[in-house]
Amino acid sequence: PKYGIGDIRKDPYLFCNKQPIERLEACYSNMLPPLLENTDNDFHKAADYINANMQHGEVTAIDGHTINQLVTIGLMFEYMRVHGQEPDYAEKAIAFCRRQPEDDHMACIEGLSGGFIKYGTPGVEYVKNLQFCENSLLTDEERDHCYAYTLPRMSGRYDQETTQKICAQVPEVYRSKYCPKP
Repeated sequence: PKYGIGDIRKDPYLFCNKQPIERLEACYSNMLPPLLENTDNDFHKAADYINANMQHGEVTAIDGHTINQLVTIGLMFEYMRVHGQEPDYAEKAIAFCRRQPEDDHMACIEGLSGGFIKYGTPGVEYVKNLQFCENSLLTDEERDHCYAYTLPRMSGRYDQETTQKICAQVPEVYRSKYCPKP
């Protein structure tokens, strides 16, 4: 096989588990497409595979997240790509996140939030994102994580004026904590 990589579809993390720690998160995240292909987009099976086969998932990577949490965020981006247009996606997705290991629960919620940014309608991704963060099914802690993940990223995606308009739609408690100051 090219580059000495075997058929990654059989066991996507086998290759990753041989990488140095500084490459693990990127490798695991880049194996999400073959993993989802293996599981026919069954996110329960994919999460089970990740939790059973990832090595060094507890290592802190970026933004205070562990490698496992960052991969969970990426998995949930893909959940939104596959299921984000379904009428009951939020109920199913929140329930899914609550069934994840405790260390991954909030990263899972953040991934749902970020999935709107990644796969939403360009220029108005934030509309459904904010609607999700206000979903009555979310606990206060889940809602806080939703906004904490989303709002700081708005300034990197939109100009200052648009970011301020978005932040004006957010409850003050989250706006004051997570929106960039003008």
